[in-house]
Amino acid sequence: DGQPEPPKLVRHSFVHPIHSSLIHSYPVMHSFIHPSILRPTQRFAFDKVFGPRTTQKEIFDSVAKETVADVLQGYNGTIFAYGQTGSGKTYTMSALYEQASVALFQRLQQQQHAVSVSFVEIAGDACRDLLNRFADAPLLTSKDGLVWPYPVVEISVASAADLIAFIKFG
Repeated sequence: DGQPEPPKLVRHSFVHPIHSSLIHSYPVMHSFIHPSILRPTQRFAFDKVFGPRTTQKEIFDSVAKETVADVLQGYNGTIFAYGQTGSGKTYTMSALYEQASVALFQRLQQQQHAVSVSFVEIAGDACRDLLNRFADAPLLTSKDGLVWPYPVVEISVASAADLIAFIKFG
């Protein structure tokens, strides 16, 4: 009918690994702020806190499973981890990426599809392309208000194994 399609929402899942000794030390009620910077009068709530015995599958089901389903509906999806050095970000995200890759391609088995990926690192005000020797990739805002790193390398992948290999490379 000539009407532009409304923009799709973006689901963002934030994973903030936290050392179990910090969980009981502060009145935790809201957000993703590290407890070490809290003042006694501040309260923060978390959507979910994962203990040290939580399995990677439990974290995937809670944090990333819906994001994979949303991507298959045409939405952009981001799984993002942040925290202090040594808090478990790489370990947690590696497992999430692998599970998300397998889940994505399992759901795509019966459909014709094209999957492509880019990997960027955002540190402070800098954005770098991890598939192009850490080349600068400034964040640009498109006419529709979306923010994209540009330029970045985008690679087509045909299977979960291909995707996992690029994740490990990037």
